Amino acid sequence: MARTISQIYAEAVHTRNNYLQLTELDSGRTRSKVSIMNLLTYVMATMVHLYETMLDVFQVDIVNILSSRITGTADYYVAVSKLFQFDSATQAGDKLVFNEDTLRVEYETVDATHRIITHASYENYPDGEAIILKVCKDNTDSEEVEKGSVFAPLSDAELTAFKSFIGSGKFCGAKIYCVSNPGDILTIVTPENSSIYFDDSKVSRTQAVQNIKQALIDYVRGFQYDGYVQYQKVIDVIQQAEGVADVNAGVEVYISNYDSKTGMYNEPVMVSGRIKASSGHIRLTDAQGNFSVDSLSIKAISEIPASTTSRTKWQRLPNGVWQRVKLDEMVNYTQEWDKSLRNSDYIKHEKTGISEE
Repeated sequence: MARTISQIYAEAVHTRNNYLQLTELDSGRTRSKVSIMNLLTYVMATMVHLYETMLDVFQVDIVNILSSRITGTADYYVAVSKLFQFDSATQAGDKLVFNEDTLRVEYETVDATHRIITHASYENYPDGEAIILKVCKDNTDSEEVEKGSVFAPLSDAELTAFKSFIGSGKFCGAKIYCVSNPGDILTIVTPENSSIYFDDSKVSRTQAVQNIKQALIDYVRGFQYDGYVQYQKVIDVIQQAEGVADVNAGVEVYISNYDSKTGMYNEPVMVSGRIKASSGHIRLTDAQGNFSVDSLSIKAISEIPASTTSRTKWQRLPNGVWQRVKLDEMVNYTQEWDKSLRNSDYIKHEKTGISEE
């Protein structure tokens, strides 16, 4: 960063005064700010400042040039993936040509409407000598989108053209494996005695179910590609849906990863903390096309029996300890004296102490 003129001037004066040959000039009128010596020093300080400013501008230009250069890193291939163009009419990728000016392989005609890649990411291959490039596209099937499959894998023709596109522009010796798999299945389960409750004074059951579905679809749409499914995040999404009053702690979340080797889904795994989406994206539709939300137990608050909040009461036992007991198990203790095992003292058992919670 360029120094200010004042900083350069002060440093020049300090250095000048260190030379004994110039001490005779540093006396009398030469100490004036407008003396010939000080004016020459100020002019030189200004010139040095201009030079350092020019170097700063030059450095910025160099950084911009280096940033725009092809580096061949994994992030570069992720960025290039989103430039892939596919013609749905011909079921083939658009024509590529070599640009002698930029020394790049580019499309003969740039058409943004032919770009189909929505998300792209990478992960290192186990041997560390290659990368796995993951991609997906927007799902154009509106019925599947309504069931929670917002994104979709590339078709065979699209994936073949995409591999050709990456291969034509990759650096020599680079090993890149391109994959596009169906999303991992996110399933939410409400076991026995666990439910999602909605406030029926504000929304109907139909509207509550629809709000929960839409909230989960929005979560899938905004899910960070190649990210992690977090249990608490999923529960929060349901809880924040309009009309939802409570979500039991027993609600479970499962994720079923897609196995590209077998072409089948693995056994669902319960999410207790977080699990990475191996396919990069997630879906709410199972392998049979069913929407997982349809099987949830969603009840109205008014369906909770009023007596459930008062079926038990606090009762003080003969030893003085308060305990929560069921109404039909309460015992009336008579007033009597018993010998305590503690310090050979006597404690008095009081009559039943009942307190409303």
